[in-house]
Amino acid sequence: MHRLLLIILVSVTTPLATADETPHSRLEVSGQGKATLLLDRARINFSFTALHKKAAEATQSVESRHANVLDKLTGLDIERKHIDDSSISIHPVYAYEHKKRVYKGLRYTRSTTIRNLKLDHAGKIIETLVANQVDNLSQPHLYSDNTTTAAREALGNAVQDAMQKAEIMADNASIRLGEIISLSEGAPPGPVPVLRGRAMAMSADAVAPEIAEIHASETNVNRSVRLVIELLSD
Repeated sequence: MHRLLLIILVSVTTPLATADETPHSRLEVSGQGKATLLLDRARINFSFTALHKKAAEATQSVESRHANVLDKLTGLDIERKHIDDSSISIHPVYAYEHKKRVYKGLRYTRSTTIRNLKLDHAGKIIETLVANQVDNLSQPHLYSDNTTTAAREALGNAVQDAMQKAEIMADNASIRLGEIISLSEGAPPGPVPVLRGRAMAMSADAVAPEIAEIHASETNVNRSVRLVIELLSD
C-alpha cells in the first residue's frame, strides 16, 4: 500500500518536460540528387546439365564439358579468380506413366558465373560458350565498380538541392533560417541499367551467332534527403 502511494505521488508531482516550452517554427523540405554511372563491366552466367540413370554418368557428362570450357576461357585471358563455378545441384527426376511414378534419372547441373568482363571482350566470350554448347546462357548483365562513388555524389547533390530550396523559400517569405534540426536520407532506389547490345538467352541447340559489340551504358543513381531547419523570428 505504501509503495503504491509513493508511485502515485511521484507521477503526479513530476512536471512535464515540454509543458512550458514554446515549439520552434521550422521548415521541412526534400532534396533530390542524381549522378551518372557508366556501366562498363559485364557478368555472364551459364550452365551445363545432364540427365542419366546413373549419377556417375551424369557427373562425367557435365564435368568433362565444363572442364573443356574452362580451358577455352583461360585461353581467352579470363582470370580464374573471376570465374565462380561452385554452384552444383543434383536431384532425381520422376515422371508419371500410366498413373505410376517412374524414375527417369538423376539431373546434375553445374552453374558458372564470369565476372569483371570488359565489354569489348564479352562478345568473344559469348561466342565461345555457344560454340561449346553450354546448355543455358544468360544475357550479359552490365554493372560498374564505381557505384559507391556515384551514390555519394548523388547524395551530396541531394543535400545541396534541399538547402537551395530552403533558401529560396526563406528569401521569398522574408524569413531567416536558423540551425539545421535534422537531415536524413531517404530509401535509395537501385540503378536500372539499359543494355545497348544484344540480350540473349540461348540453348545448346543454338548456332553460334556473330555477336554484335556490346557498348557501355549509362544510368542515373538517385538519392533523396529530408531537411528540417529552424526558422528565426525577427
